[in-house]
This record gives sequence, C-alpha cells and structure tokens, in this order.
Amino acid sequence: MERKISHQALEKSFIEAIRAAMPMTDIKVQPSGNEIPDIVIETGGQRVFVETSNLRYPSDIIRSIYRIVGYVSLTDERFDSFYIVIPKDALSSSTVKETLDDARRRLHEKIGIVTYSLIDSTITYEVAEPGMGQLPDKFAASFSMPQRTVSRVSLSSPKALRILRQVLLKDKTTQFDISRQIGVSIGHVNKVISYLRDQEILTYKRRNLILLEPWRLLNEISWSRSMQSLKLADLYLSDGGGSVEEAEWTLRKICEEEKVPYAFTLFSAARRYSAYIKKYDSVHMYVDEYEQYRKYFLEGGLRDGGRGIRVEIFQPDSEDILKDSKSIQGFIICSEIQTVIDLACYGEMGKELAVEIYSKIRGAES
Repeated sequence: MERKISHQALEKSFIEAIRAAMPMTDIKVQPSGNEIPDIVIETGGQRVFVETSNLRYPSDIIRSIYRIVGYVSLTDERFDSFYIVIPKDALSSSTVKETLDDARRRLHEKIGIVTYSLIDSTITYEVAEPGMGQLPDKFAASFSMPQRTVSRVSLSSPKALRILRQVLLKDKTTQFDISRQIGVSIGHVNKVISYLRDQEILTYKRRNLILLEPWRLLNEISWSRSMQSLKLADLYLSDGGGSVEEAEWTLRKICEEEKVPYAFTLFSAARRYSAYIKKYDSVHMYVDEYEQYRKYFLEGGLRDGGRGIRVEIFQPDSEDILKDSKSIQGFIICSEIQTVIDLACYGEMGKELAVEIYSKIRGAES
C-alpha cells in the first residue's frame, strides 16, 4: 500500500514547517487553481518563489520546472530565488536532473529543489539543490492530516491491458461501456479505474471518464511491463547481409508456409503507421509458442548468433495482441494502440515514436 499526499495537504504542511523553522517569515499562498507560484516567502528582504508537486513522475516534474521558467519570462514580478518541492524518490531521475541543470542556466542559478519524505507522522523537507533563497537546509512538520491510501494494481495483466487500451483510445467513456465492450467484469474495471483516478491520470466529468494524462499512463504501463522481459530470442540472418525489408519478407514467408502465429511490433509495426520513423536495423515480432516453431526459423536462414540484421522475438503476454492484429500489405502487424504500448515499454528509444503515433491516433479520434 502507498500513502499519497494530496497537493493541498503538501502545501499546508510545507507552510507549517517553514513557519516553525522561520517564525518571522511572511508567507503568502496563491488562490487555488492554475496560478503559480503556490507560495511566496518573504524573508530577510528576499522573495522566494515556491511551487509544490506531490507527483513522482519525471514528466510532471519536468513540466513544473519549465512552467517556472516560462512564468519568469512572462512576468515583471521580481523573485530572488525559485524552488520546486518534490517527493524525495523522484530526484533519482537523470532526466529531471538534466532539466533542472538547464533551468538553472536559464535562471542564473536561482532555481533549486526541496525534497520531502513522510515517515510515520512527520514530513521532512530538505534542500537537495540550493537556489539563492534563505531556506533552512532541513525542516519538518507533523503530518496528521488524512492521507489517501492507494492500492497497488497490476497494469500489465491481460485484463488490465485490455481496459487500458480502451482508456487510451477513447476521449471519454464510462466504466459500464468499457466492461461491455471488452468483456471484463465491472468489478475489475472499477479496480483499475479507481487506481488511475487516485493517481490523477483519469477523472470524471459528469458521468464520463476523461483521460487527463495519457503520457503518464503509458509510463505507468512501461514500469510494470518491460519488452525485455518478454523477449524469447535474438536471431540473425545467416548471410550477414540484406536489409530490414528483406528480413521481414523472409520472416513473413516462413510464418505463412509453416502457419506460425505472429505479428510484427515495435519499429517493424511503427514504420507502417508513421513516415517519421528513422532507420532501424532490427526486426521486431511476436511469435506465440516460439520454441514449437524455432526449427522453421533456423531452416529458413536465421541463426542464434552472427551479424547483420537482428530479429528480436517476443512472447505475447495477452491473447489480444495477435487477435487484434491487422494485415497491412500482406504483413500481420500489431494494432496501432498495441504498437504504442510496446514502444513505450521498449525504453527511451521507443518513447518518442510512441508519442508521435499516439498523437496521430488521438487526432483521428477527435
């Protein structure tokens, strides 16, 4: 179980901790809404800008950092220092650190990070990356406010993935519609949807579910579903030559002749959905029960080791992957939304392309 602090509770506890550590400090809190900063601290003749974030996702923290940079460029207000308050474990992201370094250059080293951690009934704040403001290195407050308890839910099970595909594809939907369309019990749908609402990825607008944060949802899936864990084999064309296109034709021929259940995925599928894709020297495909058909690939000219075009073979972790695949110019290809999920689960090199294809899907839906 994970205790999650609401943004309002975090902001309130930060103010209490600052007041306890710096009793002569003047603190102003902005009205709720989209205004930033959340808090303005005036101490020792300095004005300190504070933005609080209760989210652990690197993408959200990066967005908050650039919101600060954008705000500074558009306002005449004077601040001597800027701080963003984030969960302690979120600072481990190298992308967050790189973004902060860039923001520090833009703001002349005036921006810093305060991390927080909650242990028992005490929330502790520490200056992890100093700005130029006069905040204590470490300060704390008791935390007796209600905390939301979030039940962990697997987002990588076949049923959960079936639900998530629907959520990603629909601008708005209902739990009942999801249950009816994909044949998953309303109880299971409710469990997954409740988790996503607790994470502020989904919300209700009237009776409809609205997806607020598709990129965070894809990140959530990728953390529990790695394509590397689904990989069964790396094969190579035995002659060490040829092209990706020739390799795909060879694999298609083997699968058709030997009735091998398959679907191309990742970059092999993406290049059918996007003209943006850069040259990639591997072929990616799902093969169900690969060991049963392995001999046909070896007899067809592929080897377990070697050089040249690599073929990465994955085990489908859901029967929907092959069932929902489609034929494009005679090749069996994963659906667009499955391709997006797989790219997001493949690592950084796949995420940019996942964004491009998913944006195209959502554009077509709207």
